[in-house]
Amino acid sequence: MAEERPGDAHIPICTKIPVIDLGKSQKFETIKQLLLAGQEFGFFQVINHGISENVTTQTMSTFEEFFNNITDEDKVNVASRKGWMFTGSEEEVKNGVHLWRDNIKHPHPLHKCMQSWPDKPASYREVVGRYVAEIRKLSLTILELIGQGLGIESGYFDEQSQVQLLSANNYPPCPDPSLTLGIPKHLDPSLITIIYQGNVSGLQVLVDGKWMCVEAVPNAFVVNIGNQLEVINHGISENVATQALSTFEEFFNNITDEDKVNVASRKGWMFTGSEEEVKNGVHLWRDNIKHPCHPLHKCMQSWPDKPASYRKVVGRYVAEIRKLSLTILELIGQGLGIESGYFDEQSQVQLLSANNYPPCPDPSLTLGILKHLDPSLITIIYQGNVSGLQVLVDGKWMCVEAVPNAFVVNIGNQLEMISNGMLRSVMHRAVTNSKEARTSIALFVNPTPNSIVEPAKVLLNESNPPLYKSILYKDFINASKAFGAHTDAIQNDV
Repeated sequence: MAEERPGDAHIPICTKIPVIDLGKSQKFETIKQLLLAGQEFGFFQVINHGISENVTTQTMSTFEEFFNNITDEDKVNVASRKGWMFTGSEEEVKNGVHLWRDNIKHPHPLHKCMQSWPDKPASYREVVGRYVAEIRKLSLTILELIGQGLGIESGYFDEQSQVQLLSANNYPPCPDPSLTLGIPKHLDPSLITIIYQGNVSGLQVLVDGKWMCVEAVPNAFVVNIGNQLEVINHGISENVATQALSTFEEFFNNITDEDKVNVASRKGWMFTGSEEEVKNGVHLWRDNIKHPCHPLHKCMQSWPDKPASYRKVVGRYVAEIRKLSLTILELIGQGLGIESGYFDEQSQVQLLSANNYPPCPDPSLTLGILKHLDPSLITIIYQGNVSGLQVLVDGKWMCVEAVPNAFVVNIGNQLEMISNGMLRSVMHRAVTNSKEARTSIALFVNPTPNSIVEPAKVLLNESNPPLYKSILYKDFINASKAFGAHTDAIQNDV
């Protein structure tokens, strides 16, 4: 795959990438610059960010010392360190291209993870810990400014940024740079990425179809807009989503007992109502309809025909969501380093589940949906304007705000397995309220029953062994005792 190698072509410095001064007193102007940079490039650099140059230079020196002195024994010990990994130039090959770098990754939060970090050099934990704390403050500041510019309320990104992963790279001098890469082309599956280059350039971005160098500006940070921040601007017309939501509201408000009886004769769809649905002794206060929706032309004829617009409106919504889901999966694949098209065969089944939650006299006694993990690849949820979705964060239930014309993207168990645990499925549930009805639409993207689900082989090596066993998707579902299967049962003992 020679086309993946950089070759001998001269790559110019990109002068278009904005350098934004965060120290300016004109906050409105800074917000405007951040939004413009995000829309036009997805990349920008920030200066006067409040992080001391001493912090960055000490951190850079610490990593240089780490990479220059790591031994083979240290590399072998990586596997016993929970939550961090090391790869070296001699072992890292992707898509047939040798990657000329050493890399270490480890997670946060600080108080939980620091004790598992490297202890050589002796200053590693102190210096890197200080750097990480400063970068977290900077990232939250940038996200808050972006949120203000988008019209999102203060603090919205706090719950969206609970996980941080540090990745430090060392690129030794290479005898023939035309034949190798440091990192292959990719998109980051993060919310944002904060990069410190030091004084040596090597980062390149694709601008108008051409690779351009990002200049190493002294004591500046490169900020990269990740895939998760892009989902707000997803390209689906608000009219498509609101019409679908209105159609489901009309469906739920007018369904008759006769319609419910007829459900059993409709191949591939089912209806449950609040008066009949009890799970684990908890009454579920919702009406729900499920039906398959891919391929569309085969499934649509068995869908409800009341209201008259149901098939047309929901069909259009499903088609748009399928495009969005495949786009997101492709971007995640690029971010993981998985080849293009990998998820095409893993996303041949789509199931739509629409929920209607009537006002509940006493929400403290019921739930809309029990806590669960999705057994899907990904799930795309449209909440409309009424919140009710909750996620479990550090042992506490947190509400997911209903952002206008935004979709919630949930990582399912299958994507957790394929990413070998790099992406995690999150426990979630739905609650009710006593004041207003709520309707939501979830679309699950799944493998076919006979698909083999396993960690992507390109992600595996000696220091990153498979955490999950290979399994047929139907066997995974059958082994699950409840909706929202856990992956614990099929984890390897590593």
